[in-house]
Amino acid sequence: MSEETWLTTAQAAQALNLSQRQVTRYCEAGRLRTRKAGRRILVSAADVAALADELAVDIPRGGPPARRSELPVEVVRYLQDQTAAQRDALDRLQRIEERLSAPPPPPPPPEPFPWLRIALVATAAAALVAIVVILAATLL
Repeated sequence: MSEETWLTTAQAAQALNLSQRQVTRYCEAGRLRTRKAGRRILVSAADVAALADELAVDIPRGGPPARRSELPVEVVRYLQDQTAAQRDALDRLQRIEERLSAPPPPPPPPEPFPWLRIALVATAAAALVAIVVILAATLL
């Protein structure tokens, strides 16, 4: 007695190059035998192979599935550029996070004589007033 092989609907869909929903419709129509394993629906591998022959689908035997077509060069370049831009953005974010997590710089030292600045400003203002008074006196 040979034991029959069963596939999940995802495996059957991949083998038939169909969506899982389309495989489920073939099951509901009675074209594929099914059985339940818990909550999963399993499909007979023999029925999948027969349907693949009917639909003229190549089922790869082992190994990765065959590629249908190559991506255009422009798409590949665009994806590479986007990947590089994302890497750059991540690098910038990491540098910003490093700066934000670093301790703040120490505050500047206090002025040794803050009253000196006030005195200089007052002296300069008095000098300007004196100059204005002298100029006013000479012009009158």
